[in-house]
Amino acid sequence: MLTPQQNFRPLERDVLTLVAQFYSYRTIADRLDISLKEVLEIEIASMERLGLKDRIDVLDYVATLNRNLQHWDTTQPSSFQPRAMR
Repeated sequence: MLTPQQNFRPLERDVLTLVAQFYSYRTIADRLDISLKEVLEIEIASMERLGLKDRIDVLDYVATLNRNLQHWDTTQPSSFQPRAMR
């Protein structure tokens, strides 16, 4: 079971939330007024930190946080498990 203790910056939360909503990287960059490269770097770094493999894992992770915590307080334990561990 993954229990993230990382505190996410608002930009990291925004990127992961938009990735989970299947926005294109270009759309995410435009909406957040950052570069495409920055979107990719934030997504990759966040996924590595959390042990996520792809966008579906990001979707599961964000949905679990929203369902269990009703907000992005990542100091609380999460019941998220990557698909390979289920």
